[in-house]
Amino acid sequence: MGKKVIIALGIVAMLFAFTACEEKTPAPEVIGSWTTPEAVCGIFKSGLYSENAEQGEKGAILKVEGKEDTETTGPSTYFGETDKNLDWDGTEATVSFDLDLSSLKEGEATTWVLAFNKEGYTFIDEIRFGIVKTADGFAVNELTGINHGNIDLDIASIKDGGETFTENEISASFTVSYDKQNKEFTYSMNVDDVALDGTSRTEPADIVGFRYLWNASASAASTVEISNIVIE
Repeated sequence: MGKKVIIALGIVAMLFAFTACEEKTPAPEVIGSWTTPEAVCGIFKSGLYSENAEQGEKGAILKVEGKEDTETTGPSTYFGETDKNLDWDGTEATVSFDLDLSSLKEGEATTWVLAFNKEGYTFIDEIRFGIVKTADGFAVNELTGINHGNIDLDIASIKDGGETFTENEISASFTVSYDKQNKEFTYSMNVDDVALDGTSRTEPADIVGFRYLWNASASAASTVEISNIVIE
């Protein structure tokens, strides 16, 4: 067999091996996916503070509860889980969703919280970000807490050092991981390509799953539409 033929066969074998290797690369495991308007609205309707959630063209249109002591509290979802726990083994995962902010007027805000469970499916921790409409677009920032009934305090925290973006229809995500051996929880957030650098911290007990995604506060007259929720 000629040298040129041997070289050609070697190249073909290498390409086949490379392709086979590529094909064996596993795709991210989908932990949960709600991508139709019916599915998104359904998981919010079964959550808390959700009597004013309604189905929109893309997903769920969320409005605040409007009751005493919850006048700026928005709807929450337990991802359709009756035990309020969506199992998660701590491997790095991203909770992503789309938001339509076009109905927000200047000075109006919306905040988002992702929470986690410990054994017994009770709350252990949560992470948060908030968005406020400005004269030039939007400001976004990580939040250390939510001021239920007084969203003006949330707005002040968002504006204080917040990053900016201009799009009305955006994608947002929380990326999280949990190391059980060291009980170390790590997270970051991204909103319309604005990276909100997170941090790592030690948890008092093991995280075993996702508890809720919550539109924790919103301006009383505003609506926001959420769609395409995927956890993978």
